[in-house]
Amino acid sequence: MLSETLRKELTRYGLSEKLRALRWQKKLGLVQMAKFCGLSPALLSKIERQRVVPTLATLSKIAKACDTDLNYFFPRPVHLRPTITRRGERLRFPETPKSK
Repeated sequence: MLSETLRKELTRYGLSEKLRALRWQKKLGLVQMAKFCGLSPALLSKIERQRVVPTLATLSKIAKACDTDLNYFFPRPVHLRPTITRRGERLRFPETPKSK
């Protein structure tokens, strides 16, 4: 069972939806896609249902087998805005950590 934080992150990136869309685009069932990628059908099913967080290695296998790359799962934002932090707003960390 995934924590709520992990579930939110998976939803934010839309990994399960992207995996399912990629599978449908290739017109493959779970078993066919799993054989195609060298993974188990159960793992793909769990990823699609957001029961498991896929590793980068797993996503890389899927992307490679489907003639795409990891950018398919993690696209870069088109509009990056620089962040400005003023001197008075900066966080300062102590020079030495406090002992307990």
